Amino acid sequence: MSTSEKSGFKKLGSTEDNSYSTDKLEAGKTYYFRVQPYKTMDDGKDALGTWSTCSVKASDTKDSASGTPKSTIQGSGTYIEISIAQQHMWFYEKGKLLVDTDVVTGNRGNNDTPTGSYTLESRARDTTLTGEGYSSFVSYWMGFYGGYGIHDASWRSSYGGDIYEGNGSHGCVNTPYEKVKKIYEHTDYGTPVYIY
Repeated sequence: MSTSEKSGFKKLGSTEDNSYSTDKLEAGKTYYFRVQPYKTMDDGKDALGTWSTCSVKASDTKDSASGTPKSTIQGSGTYIEISIAQQHMWFYEKGKLLVDTDVVTGNRGNNDTPTGSYTLESRARDTTLTGEGYSSFVSYWMGFYGGYGIHDASWRSSYGGDIYEGNGSHGCVNTPYEKVKKIYEHTDYGTPVYIY
């Protein structure tokens, strides 16, 4: 956290939960935050995700109709997390793991899935994805960046592993039908997507 957008950041804290709150803010000041997700691997090392940033102007508790201080920063705990190295996706709803699945991301080296912090910006049912050399019908589509999105892939019989090294997608995140259906039903425009 810092009161400057580009420097002076000091660690505010960490949590094993999917949200974090603080009341250490002074009303009237604007604060800048950098948040980095991580996952502790089997070997005890932390796999670090991509930094996300945000800013907020703190205000007094009395300005909040609910009685919760507006100076409290707390995420909704609802987001999609995708690890390209692990070829895996997790969907958390209000801090609880709802979907845990293998996926196939972009063909490595040719059509890599973009990494970074995004939000769902488009949604569609029963649509056809088209591009150079392909036309594919999907039941569920959730776009997060330009033509990149999360969708089912009826043409695949397996997911995960090293499939993406030679037989990956055109950059989208291919997901088993039942898993993507559940994610689609529990998300909306603006749901955060973190890819690393």
